[in-house]
Order: sequence, then C-alpha cells, then structure tokens
Amino acid sequence: MKTNKLKKTILAVSLSAAIAIPTATSLGTAMTVQAASNLPFCADTDNNGAYNFQEDQISVSKSYYRARTNTISLDVTEGLNGRIREGSFYVVSNGEITNLQPLAKYVLRFNISGDNISESDINRITLSLRFKTGDKGSLQKIEPSMINEINKNTYAVSFDFIAYGESVSFNTNRFSDPTIKCSTAAITAPLDNEEFCMIEVKPTDGEKLFIRMKYIDDDNDGIDDNDKISWDKIETWAKRLCIYANSLNMTTGVQLDTLFMEFDYFECPYHAFSSNILINEDNDKYGYVAFNQYATKDVKQQIKSGNNSITWVELHEMAHSYGVKPSFADSYRFSDEYFTNARGITAIQNCDNLRGTDIVFETGGFSRKYDNMLHDIYTNDPKCELFGFASGLGFMSWEQLESFFAAESDNDPGFVVSRGVAQKINQFIGMNVPLSERYLKFANTIRKLMVLENNGVYDESKFTSFMRGKFPKDLVRTIVTYQGLDQDKDYFN
Repeated sequence: MKTNKLKKTILAVSLSAAIAIPTATSLGTAMTVQAASNLPFCADTDNNGAYNFQEDQISVSKSYYRARTNTISLDVTEGLNGRIREGSFYVVSNGEITNLQPLAKYVLRFNISGDNISESDINRITLSLRFKTGDKGSLQKIEPSMINEINKNTYAVSFDFIAYGESVSFNTNRFSDPTIKCSTAAITAPLDNEEFCMIEVKPTDGEKLFIRMKYIDDDNDGIDDNDKISWDKIETWAKRLCIYANSLNMTTGVQLDTLFMEFDYFECPYHAFSSNILINEDNDKYGYVAFNQYATKDVKQQIKSGNNSITWVELHEMAHSYGVKPSFADSYRFSDEYFTNARGITAIQNCDNLRGTDIVFETGGFSRKYDNMLHDIYTNDPKCELFGFASGLGFMSWEQLESFFAAESDNDPGFVVSRGVAQKINQFIGMNVPLSERYLKFANTIRKLMVLENNGVYDESKFTSFMRGKFPKDLVRTIVTYQGLDQDKDYFN
C-alpha cells in the first residue's frame, strides 16, 4: 500500500542477532471488552494510502501458567517410524501429549532398565521432541538434565524442555538391549511457571500475539507486583505491538497467524533473537522472538512510562520474523541484518496508527520518530558496514522501499539475470568474487534497488554511477569480505 509521497531517508541498522515461531491457544478471559467498530480491521479511513487499524477490534487477555503433573504412557519399540532395524530399540511416547501450554517449561521423567544397559548407554541418551501447533511442527533434540542410578541396570532420567507447540511426541535414540523396559512416565510443569503470565492479543482479523512475561498483578490490586505496571499500560503496549505486527504483515505479505513473544528469557544467549523455525520447521507460518532479562528491562521501562513508544529491540526482532517470505529471501536476502530495521521502519511509516510512535534506541538513550531516527543513528557510527549499506537504502522513497520489501516483482529465481550484474560489481570493486548463491542475491539486491529508482528499468550503462552514488566500492568490498561472499562456493561460474 503506498504512502503519502514521503521522501525521507531511511537507514537499516543491526544491533541484535537474527534467528525464527508457534500459534496461540486461548487460555484466559479477556481483561477488556470493547464495542468494536463496523469497519474492517484494516481500512484506509483517511484515504492517504497508509494502513489504518481499528484498535477497538483488538482484545487483550491475561491468564497464568500453572504447575501440574500429567502421567503418560511409554512404549518400547523395535524399529522406528516404520523403519524396521533389527536389534534397534527405542523408547517412544504412546501417541501425542496434548494440551501443552505454549512456551511453558516442562520436565519429562521416566525410569529405564535393561539386563545389559550400562551407564555409558544412559549418558548418550538423546530425546527427539516433535512439537506440533495446528498442522505445523518442529523437531528438537535434547540431552538429559539429570540421571540418577536407582540400582543396578536401572536409572531415573529427566529432561527439561520448553513447549514450542501445543502438543508433543518423542523418542529416544536407539538401544541394542532387547530387554529394555521403561516405566510409566510423568510430564511436570514446575512451580516456576507460576511466576509467568500469558498475554494473548487477538484482533478481529489478522496477526495475533502470544506473550509470555513475568507475572503481572498477581494479587489483583491493579499494580504489577514486580515492576508496578498497571494493566491498562500493558494493554496499550500489547495493542501497539499487535498493530506493528499487522503492518509488517501487510507491508511484506508474510502471514504468520501468530507471533510468539517470550520475555524474561534468562537462557537467551543473545540480547534478543528471532527464530520462527523453533515452532515451525517449514518456516511458512508462526513466528517466535525471545528477549533476555536486559532487553526485557528496557521494554518494561517503556511500558511503565506510558509513552507511545516501541524499543529498538522489539522493532528489530519482530521485523526479522516477517522477513521469511520466499520471494524476498530467495532473491535478495544475502544477510537479513542489512534489511531488518529498514523493513520495520517502512512498516511503521506505512501505518497511520504508528507514525506518532517514538522509537527508543536504548544504547544511545534517545528516541526519534520513524522519519529521522535512523539517520541520527547512522551519523553516530558511519564506519559500520551495516550502516553504510543502509545509507544506500536511505536514498529510496518510501514507495520504493515498500515495493522492495513486498518483493512485488522478483528476478529469475535461478539468478540468471543477476550474473551480469555480479560481474559488473566485480569490475567496479576490482575483485573476482565467485558467482555463489549468496553473492548473486547481493547482486539481485543492488539490481532491484536500481530498477525501483529508475522507473522499473535496468539500464546497464547507468549501473556504475548508481553504485558509486549509493554503495561506494570500499563499502562493497567491506560487505563482501565481512560476509565471506568471496569465500562462498562457486556455483555458477
């Protein structure tokens, strides 16, 4: 959807790691019920070409994780999944374990014994977990979190996991002992789940959010027991993120159905990350982002302030989850970090509800609106190659950036057209970079940006001047070497 002819510069910058997931289950009662308007959820009510979402059609509800223990049955099978392997025995779940609470912690425990099982056999156990949400699923493999020897050839084994789906089935790796036995097992949701609440955000149409966060207002006094955040501020923040997700959806064409957001994630190895494939290995539905305690603290400070704001880390990670559309990723994405923030900012400017939102850059301690925030950041660190690439995007109009991120007209998926462009780039930078898949995606990116600026036409005679003006040769060399594009396998030469 086109905007009202804004011609501001936009810069993409990366501060967080990229990664990508499930769908939500209704687990709570709506905290606020409003009379929804008769308009469609997304309607251009002021005829300016930007998206407008009806906030009164978004419901926000809260419920709590609960500690519980479910007894489940296990089988021992020879062969697995129809593959008969003589002498191979597996411990498997007896069907799917259903009614899991999304993003809750669980512990699976069972006893295993066998006449010839040794301690080394137990120490090498791997559990394969197959989560499922709707018709999508993902596979994870985990090691035991605890092993206790009960008596000779009998062991108690425990596995800790997070539910990246609504149901799960599992199996161990193979054993060679035909006498292997496994007692009835239990899956327990431990007590520390009760420290968290589940916030579900559901519009009448479009993308939903499922948020896990440290509990809010456990004693129902209207004040958060940890950070003193009132429910109305939580609700306003949740609606704002829902609108941002839906603008990303409309701008990119990526439909996740539900974006799962996990805050206060202490096991997070990064400040925050996006990893949709944790919930859906097909990567074509459902999104997932996680925020560690430091990123969460920044977010909660903004919620508590009551300001109309979104933090840089929220903008970045949510935009990552909406960068998986095959037509974009297959043709242009040599590294999503170069596009993520430009994608998020483009979605913000493309939405009337969000144009007044402050974007809070935590590290720098300042905030700006969408149309100048990234320029300010760029001038603070002009040597960063990610920022330098973004400066080239900054010469594009909003309409051109919308077309770019929507991937409305893609190049040949076999990169045939871009081979000549890649060779032109090689000439420009004085390198002989092999025509690998990622290098051709980089070439596709440059070509598409030039086409968008040149009224839909690729003019080879103007290519070098376009590169010189937008992406100077020193910058291109830095990107090529930093990304290892010059080290990738030569697929097409």
